[in-house]
Amino acid sequence: MKFATKLLLSAVAGLGLAYNAAATDIPTDIDTDTVYTAADNPLFLKGPTFVNSGASLTFGPGCIVITLTQDDGGIVVTRGSQLFVNGTEAAPVIMTSGADVATWPGSVVTTTGADLNNDGDTLDTVGGVVEATAGVSAVTSLGTPTSGTLRQRHQEWRNITILGNGVISASEFDGLAVNDPDDLLPNPTVVDGTASKNMEGLETTDLPAGLPDSDIAYGGGDDDDDSGSISFLSMRYTGRVLGEGNELNGLSLGGIGRGTDISHVDIMNNVDDGIEIWGGTVNIKYFSVWNVGDDSFDVDQGWRGKAQFGLIVQGFADGESALAVEDAEKVQGSGVGDNIFETDGAEQADVQPRTTAVIYNVTAIGMTNGDGATTWRDNARVQYRNMLFCDIGEELVRFDNVDGDGGTGYATGGTHSWVSIWSTPASTLPTAGADNPGAGSFAPAVLYTTQVDGNLAEITDSLIFDGTTGATGASGGDLGDGGDNAFLLGVLGGATGAPLSSVATNNVYTSTCPIQVYDRSGATFEDTDFTPSKIYTLVSSLDPRPTASAAYASVFTAPADGFFAPARFRGGFSPDNNWAEGWTAASQFGLFANTGNNPADPAIGSITLAAKLNFPTTDGVFYTVYESADGVAFTPMATIEGDGTTMSVADLDDFDASKLYKVEAQ
Repeated sequence: MKFATKLLLSAVAGLGLAYNAAATDIPTDIDTDTVYTAADNPLFLKGPTFVNSGASLTFGPGCIVITLTQDDGGIVVTRGSQLFVNGTEAAPVIMTSGADVATWPGSVVTTTGADLNNDGDTLDTVGGVVEATAGVSAVTSLGTPTSGTLRQRHQEWRNITILGNGVISASEFDGLAVNDPDDLLPNPTVVDGTASKNMEGLETTDLPAGLPDSDIAYGGGDDDDDSGSISFLSMRYTGRVLGEGNELNGLSLGGIGRGTDISHVDIMNNVDDGIEIWGGTVNIKYFSVWNVGDDSFDVDQGWRGKAQFGLIVQGFADGESALAVEDAEKVQGSGVGDNIFETDGAEQADVQPRTTAVIYNVTAIGMTNGDGATTWRDNARVQYRNMLFCDIGEELVRFDNVDGDGGTGYATGGTHSWVSIWSTPASTLPTAGADNPGAGSFAPAVLYTTQVDGNLAEITDSLIFDGTTGATGASGGDLGDGGDNAFLLGVLGGATGAPLSSVATNNVYTSTCPIQVYDRSGATFEDTDFTPSKIYTLVSSLDPRPTASAAYASVFTAPADGFFAPARFRGGFSPDNNWAEGWTAASQFGLFANTGNNPADPAIGSITLAAKLNFPTTDGVFYTVYESADGVAFTPMATIEGDGTTMSVADLDDFDASKLYKVEAQ
């Protein structure tokens, strides 16, 4: 890791005040280490910016990165290069559009004067604030982002795409063999670390002159790959529809290794998926995804990672865009929320690796007309634990079996059937023969280390509320799974005719949404492409902290394994702390209720670091660093005074890369 660019950049004093714009253009081709700070604000993306040649791109606390209407801004980090986003809770890095900046009180902008959304009005206003649907061609002065106005828009800039060297499964797509872009040979069906694939949403014509076509590819043989770090990043109005079936997600992660640190990332109003992960082993902690137009958290091609502490709020990203190719009726999955979690296993379904993941502590708020709370395809195996599902949509468990990309689904080539994955121990590894296991450094025991107990597929220690029917699980009506509800009632806890709860799984169906404030009375969209048409309404006010009840104290917690925090509650939040307050778009747009009463979270008093070496600090707070050789016994190593930046254990004189570290605030 390049810690010199990752650490100790000063936070921004007085971020909430308007100030003149220095106007710094970010080049579209970055081939040397490049660092930006808030003194360079505002920073402008002038097209797809490629970080390549092993270079790094760093944004310090408080950086404001803007794409104007006439530009096609986005960031692509190629294999072997790195992105460092070093925001803090007090000074997040914000990446957004000029139209968003126009709603910040104090901003001075120039609009194009064109009616780009064909509504007969070139300067729409909301509450007297310019909505800027006409587009913004220049930003003269930045106002305060903490009082911005949420607009029903999307596609106002591209996204962040990071391409890594982690192991992926990509031997087939849409019924055809996939060739490795590097050597043009077919990707293997037996994993050997050579498979790679071009990233969806990127074209070779996007590449700066002189870069090879394979610079839009991801995948390789290094699951420890380090593509940098992201902390306290808020992304708004992202995505692009480049053509039918070719859409950009908010954060696209292809083949990213576990050496990459991602925490506190926020995505608001993306046209396609919020976060999508293809293969690799990257872990994500503290993520917020609101109002995206397809799946909120989507994984594919053998992701073997972990995620913890999330907030997902389904909605829609309606509205016209100057840069849109397709912007007619919004349909579910292309402008209107589809699945909360969509998990695809492998392409083809019997190759390695297959998605085998663990997700703890997410508050997932769906829509009554949404699809699956969890959707399963192509041999995906996921353990959902300590979850809180509110308004699960049509089904808690949606058995799609195949993803529409030519796969043949569960039980392909003698692999586990849909029913069997719910009762097969996670310790059961692929064997020789049709199961296509690799060998050596790509053997199953090396590839599959995320799940350490339980079964390959689980939903345990979770709270489920379905506002559509108020179902109690008595008939299993909204459990889903392809019609065999009695089967799911058995594996999720309880029996046919009994409520969905049991000592074994500790799942509880509730009659109300068990969070402190949940008001879904915002903007409404009617999707007339369905018969009868479907109506979706946005969340207008939310306090995601759970209501006080013994039912929310989980019996089991995540393991203290160097990534997970052993939090003893269901959902993404303790009853005391809203970690998304202050730095996210939802907070700055005024969507959170009960603000200002947000003490530090007593349930998560430490951060345990393995390969993850950096940690955010608060100015004036002292932190004790502990070290351990086995991850069980920790001894004090040093005490550090925080200064509001992200610090790193690796900067300490006695740092030992072979040890585990834990950091506790005093």
